[in-house]
Amino acid sequence: MLRAGRCLGSGIAAVALALTLLPAVAQAATGRTRVEGKVTDPQGKPIADVVIKIINTELAIKTTQIKSKANGAFVHPLVEIGSYKIIPEKAGLKIISYKVRNENSGKTDIGSYGPVTFDAAQEPRTMALKSGGLCQLEIIMAPVADYQKLAVEAAKGGGALGGAAGTPGVSAERHPAEAGRDLFQAKDYTGALAMFEKALAQEGGQDDPDVHFALGRTYYELGRYDEATAELDRVIELEPQPRVGLFYTQALIAHKQGRVTEAIDMLMREEGAAGSADPRLLSTLGSLLRDAGRKEEAISTLERAAELDPKNLNTLMALGSLYASKNDQGQAEIWFQRAAEAGAASGQDGAVVFFNLGALNANNGDWGNAVAAFERAVALRPDYANAHRELGYACRELGQQAKAREHLEAYLRLQPNAKDKPEVQAVVAGLGGR
Repeated sequence: MLRAGRCLGSGIAAVALALTLLPAVAQAATGRTRVEGKVTDPQGKPIADVVIKIINTELAIKTTQIKSKANGAFVHPLVEIGSYKIIPEKAGLKIISYKVRNENSGKTDIGSYGPVTFDAAQEPRTMALKSGGLCQLEIIMAPVADYQKLAVEAAKGGGALGGAAGTPGVSAERHPAEAGRDLFQAKDYTGALAMFEKALAQEGGQDDPDVHFALGRTYYELGRYDEATAELDRVIELEPQPRVGLFYTQALIAHKQGRVTEAIDMLMREEGAAGSADPRLLSTLGSLLRDAGRKEEAISTLERAAELDPKNLNTLMALGSLYASKNDQGQAEIWFQRAAEAGAASGQDGAVVFFNLGALNANNGDWGNAVAAFERAVALRPDYANAHRELGYACRELGQQAKAREHLEAYLRLQPNAKDKPEVQAVVAGLGGR
């Protein structure tokens, strides 16, 4: 449940530059899938307390997580249908094998996701979970220290690193830049840095823009922004033509350091370097222009993003919010409706779409836009108890006492036996008289 005490913010949803999003609170009743599996080590011994993250990729939010038990098994019997990534995590361990059997009505969806090993398993692919389906996973994890050893053994045996069966193996004497790339993709940034530094020390490494670019990206991921900037500047020295991704990385650094105007400039230069419009880049740029108070430019940029990717909920909601802030309720309604339709087209209840977006905004301290989203959720479904509750909490954050009381009392009427009833009643009592 969302709680009071978060700092206030501005803008709609999370800025796309953010590297992480806090989990939103989401519930729907549109169909369920069973997810189950087991985690073991390479010798087949069970591994307990592995966190299994079940991530809804359509809304880019973490919807739930479970843990493996003492026998290595885990199960979630009621995962909502949709597109998901299922990612196991435990400190000190890495995935070396990830096998999926995703069934619905007796048919196995091998095409969307089959067995993978080593590096590719660190970033599991998206797969569709269907109503009444069964998703079974077999996961093998090993200590980080054993990862490279196991990978080299697989390569010597003709196995694949990061590919399906039959993919040509890699040499045990790989170039350090190649090993660094694999480690970077596996999000082992410390290990990747060590490999890229080895590549830099080899003959010709100092004049290799690819190595410097890889180092710049790795330093960024490690939060070492000044060193990242120096490496990216070296790439510019070595290459007369700007490479795709360089200005974007510089924009990430500028944003992290609070230099929003500079980040905007870098994203604009990235668009020129790419030579073609990228909806994700445009959505990020529009969000930054909005945060800088450049509303008209933000609207124009976000509308371009929406034209290229008409199902991006954050983009659609951002446009609705921007038009609402200009008191253009007609255009605001158009974009909010498109957001609801985009959610419905992907199998989501429109009210749940707005609930999720409200939760994202609230988790990021953006209470004004959280209220707007929760209000649309209860307008679409007046008996949506959780939406009334979260709308009440969000209104309280904005000092809207009467409105907060109204919706928290609506929650209590709709859920008279709610487990959090005493807590909500205490909040209502603290709001004072009518």
